[in-house]
Amino acid sequence: MPTPQLAKAPLQKPNLAPLVQELHDLRKKIAAYKPDISREAALCTLLRATANDEPAGKEIRIEGTKSFLLLGARTNQTIPNVLKLFKLITMKAFLGVVTCTAKALKENEVDPAIVAQIMETTQTGYRPLDTFEK
Repeated sequence: MPTPQLAKAPLQKPNLAPLVQELHDLRKKIAAYKPDISREAALCTLLRATANDEPAGKEIRIEGTKSFLLLGARTNQTIPNVLKLFKLITMKAFLGVVTCTAKALKENEVDPAIVAQIMETTQTGYRPLDTFEK
């Protein structure tokens, strides 16, 4: 694979050089296992999904041909009750903490015309990271 064009000037931080090299070496070492790692993650997702309709506190055992899988009870999560929050604080404070996702808009069947008017793209996502031989 050809080396991509680098940014105008590489970020010069000498104390990071050993870490960059270690990351590169690790990525080379585990590259052969990436398909297995992806498959393992997909199987976990699929098997967890089979228990979505089960009670949250129930432990589930799924038999395999030579092994079995134990899905534990769902862990507790502390989440805010947004309706209660809305009633207890000012509108200004509420607007400062409220969030909205494209997924939530779709799940709540917000009119696509409204979604099109409010969606904005900003460069706030993650930074892709890759390493290359010098």
